[in-house]
Amino acid sequence: MAYLARRICRDTVGSYVVSTVRLGEVYEHYIEVPTWETLVFGDGLWDEYEVRYKSVEDAIAGHNNIVEEIKKNAKPIPKRVFLED
Repeated sequence: MAYLARRICRDTVGSYVVSTVRLGEVYEHYIEVPTWETLVFGDGLWDEYEVRYKSVEDAIAGHNNIVEEIKKNAKPIPKRVFLED
C-alpha cells in the first residue's frame, strides 16, 4: 500500500492546527481507493479529531467545515469518521 502524504490544506485556529493531506491509496475490498484525511492538533476537545474522505473536493470542503466549527467553539462529535460515498 502506498502511503504518500501531501498536504492540501493547513489552517491555524487559536491553539489548533487543522491539516488535510492525501494519504495515498488504501485498499477497500481489494480496490485501491484514494484517501484524504483531516486531522486536528492542539490542546482541548478537538485534539486528534480525524475525518477521512474519498475525494479531494470532499476533503477541502470538510477541512473548511471543521475550521468553521472550531471558530464557533463547537464540540467535535463524533471523534473519528470515515465518510462513505
